[in-house]
Amino acid sequence: MKKKSGSLEYLIGLMMITILCILVLFGYRMHVIKTTKNYVEDGLAASNLAAAVIDLKEYGATNRIFVDGFSKAYGRYKEALADNLNLDADFMPEDDRLICGRVIVEEFAVYEVSEDEIAVTSLDENGIISKKVYPDMAGRMTTPDGALITTATIYSRIGFLLTGYSDATYYVHKENSVDITD
Repeated sequence: MKKKSGSLEYLIGLMMITILCILVLFGYRMHVIKTTKNYVEDGLAASNLAAAVIDLKEYGATNRIFVDGFSKAYGRYKEALADNLNLDADFMPEDDRLICGRVIVEEFAVYEVSEDEIAVTSLDENGIISKKVYPDMAGRMTTPDGALITTATIYSRIGFLLTGYSDATYYVHKENSVDITD
């Protein structure tokens, strides 16, 4: 039995094409994940900024920056988050190409600074609102993502499912803080 010449080259060429296809798919998935990361980070920052509306009466009278009510701030945040990440009323993505499951607001917190104390009003993923006051902590306390609190600050953390390689899904978290300065 005579062996055809070039069969080894044919096999090597086929393997090279297969490896190239795998690399292209891997590169495309990396691009999608990076795009999703940037998309979610920008949407989260913009949503925190939407919540950062100050009480103008208080600011005019005392020159102190306070958020215009926790419930109002959270309502503006949720509305902006839904718009920015293209979510429906149940916080499910309208297009599941990037985010493939319900977005959960794991924490939303408003930090307000009055002289040296910090008052924190926060909401966890179970809907429980808590209020705590930390005396003598202004300029020494940080948000969970490491932002130093020197003035009124909005912090939020969300979680959602992301499709990774080989269509595996991963639960990921994103967090962001914005401060309000005069």
